[in-house]
Amino acid sequence: MRALTVLAWRLVLVLLASALAVSGARAGDPHRCQPRRLTVPCPGAVVDSSQAIADALSGIGPGGTVSLEHCTYYLSGPVQVAGAFHGRLKGAGQDRTILTTLPDADGIEDVLMPNWITNFDTGDPDEWGPTYAATLFHFYTPEGLASDITMSDLTIDIPDPHPAFATVRNGPPFYFDGALLAVITVEGQKVNTRFDRIGLKGAAAGVWGSNALYGIEIWGELSFHPDALVSARPMVGRQVLSRSRLEDLFVGYNATSLKDSRVCLHKNTILNPISTGVAVGNSVNTPYRMTRN
Repeated sequence: MRALTVLAWRLVLVLLASALAVSGARAGDPHRCQPRRLTVPCPGAVVDSSQAIADALSGIGPGGTVSLEHCTYYLSGPVQVAGAFHGRLKGAGQDRTILTTLPDADGIEDVLMPNWITNFDTGDPDEWGPTYAATLFHFYTPEGLASDITMSDLTIDIPDPHPAFATVRNGPPFYFDGALLAVITVEGQKVNTRFDRIGLKGAAAGVWGSNALYGIEIWGELSFHPDALVSARPMVGRQVLSRSRLEDLFVGYNATSLKDSRVCLHKNTILNPISTGVAVGNSVNTPYRMTRN
């Protein structure tokens, strides 16, 4: 009888411990709430990986990391991330993880850039709005949201002289001649960026002298309207480019339409820019600190 009583009490204690463990996990067990890590496997073939990378970036959640392997990944379309993003895209090393355009693709398609305000799509001097253009990575943070974007330890190499030959921007009034507007484009009002140990490599081509007008382009609102001397919706945040190599681009790095922000460029190598290595403009109370570049 006594043995049965002891066994019953042990069973009660086991059930109670299990209930507490489940309750603790639901209430915020630290092991349950770790940032998610996802790896995009090396496809081992010349196939498009743009959607796989985009899906992984959208699926990691705050503080997560998407890892790319020692591999060459091919992109036939833009990698788009819209909304609040707090995470990292990390390769296996600047010389080990290579992203490049897919040979014989139809050209990198345009994406809508909500904060690039022009009349390019209408041609009407009285009709201004968001504009379409081609980019390989597009991070868009809508107004009212915030993002913290990190990209590291990889190289994006674009050998195709006309990677965006399908873009509508190949016609007037702004002629791209098959070039990308930018390799990486970041738009939003509350955004921090960190690009560390990345390589961006364009190629000599066309009327711009390069197949990419910008390596990295960051803006709050980039308006071409004659009255928009200063952005009505500037970006606030800290922008960092460090230990990176930018080569054969029209402009290497451009952070513009900022306010109350900081731009830090440290230990970068910018080779053969057609226009300039770093462009600045339309920013308020935003110091640019450049060291050992």
